[in-house]
Amino acid sequence: MKGYLIPVGSSCNARCEYCVTRFRKNNDGLIDAERISKQLSTITNLEYIEITGGGEPLLHPKINQIVKICACLAPTRLYTNGALLKSSLNADDLSELCVSRAHFDPKKILKLWV
Repeated sequence: MKGYLIPVGSSCNARCEYCVTRFRKNNDGLIDAERISKQLSTITNLEYIEITGGGEPLLHPKINQIVKICACLAPTRLYTNGALLKSSLNADDLSELCVSRAHFDPKKILKLWV
């Protein structure tokens, strides 16, 4: 099975000990949603799409538009640290939502879902 990673930015609001992103300069380098749509439309037989950012995808101001574009082409997964779930993501179009809890206190992560 093949997955296609969609880099949507490199900034992050977490400080996970294992992540290499923390060693990079904070570069927002956001990719435009239209560019993503054009690039993905040239690929045939997509089995699924993984949205990640080498940072936190939910920091992208147009993440919901990007998710919708991807979900129209193939089942779509999004990887997040979960901190912004309540405020910025409409997950209706996702087939999977993958949440890392590495940087959170377990009590804090429960508050995100309640």
